[in-house]
Amino acid sequence: MRDLEKILEGLQSALSREEAFSVLNQSIIQYGYSNVCYTLMTDHPSINQSAYHGLATSYPEDWIKHYNENEYQKYDAVWQRLLRSTTPFFWNDTLSILKKDNSQNPQAFLMSEKIIREAEEAKVADGAGFSFLGKSGEIAGIGLSREKNENANDVRDLSELYMITTVFHEKFISTYQTDILTPLTDRQLEVLCWAAEGKADKEIAFKIGITVAAVRFHWKNIFKSMEVNTKLLATTKAIRTGLISPQSFRYGHRK
Repeated sequence: MRDLEKILEGLQSALSREEAFSVLNQSIIQYGYSNVCYTLMTDHPSINQSAYHGLATSYPEDWIKHYNENEYQKYDAVWQRLLRSTTPFFWNDTLSILKKDNSQNPQAFLMSEKIIREAEEAKVADGAGFSFLGKSGEIAGIGLSREKNENANDVRDLSELYMITTVFHEKFISTYQTDILTPLTDRQLEVLCWAAEGKADKEIAFKIGITVAAVRFHWKNIFKSMEVNTKLLATTKAIRTGLISPQSFRYGHRK
C-alpha cells in the first residue's frame, strides 16, 4: 500500500544524503521499480560540484563503470531526453522518438540501440526518467529502473514519482548549501498550499478570492524569493524547508 504523504515526510525529515537516498530506494519499490540512479548531468557551480553520473545510485556497479568508461551519455537516448526536457517520461518510448528525429546521425542511433541492449543484459532494462533544471541552467537527472521490460505503464504513477523524485532532488542539493530564503507573505504561502494540493491558478484564485492575474503575480514573487523557476520546484522546496507541510496542503492551509 503506497503512502505518498509518508514518503514525502520521510524525504523531508532525512538527516543526510544517505538517509534521503535510502527513503527514495524504498519508495520506488512500491511503484514496481528496483533501482535508482541520481546524476549531476552538468556541472553544478552553485554547490561546487562537477558533473557526475551515478552520484547516488543502486544500479549494478559493473553497469555504471561500463557506462562511464565508454562515455555512453553521448549516445544514450534516455540521457539525451533528460537534457532536453524536464517532462517526466517512460524509457520505452525514447528510442522511437529518437528515430523520428531527422537530425539524428544514423551511426549515433545504432549506438543508442546498442546501449539499450547492453542495459537489458545488465538488468537495467526498463524505467522512467526525471530531469531537474536549477540555477544558471544546471541539470540533474534521476533514472528509475526495472530488471525486465514492462508494457503497462501508469501515468498516475509517473505523476507521483515526479513529486517524490523532485523532493529528493531538493533535499539532496540542500545538503550542500544552506538556504537563505526571503520571507514569504501569508498570501504567497496560501498560493503554495493550494498548488501543493494540485489546484490550478484559476482554482487558487477562486479559493482565496483574488484574480488569476494576482495569483500569477504572487507566483512571480515566489519564484524570485525561492530562487526556482517552476511551480513544482517551488512547492517541493516549500515542503522541504518547512514553509508548508503535507498535512497543511491536504486541506489547503499552511501551518
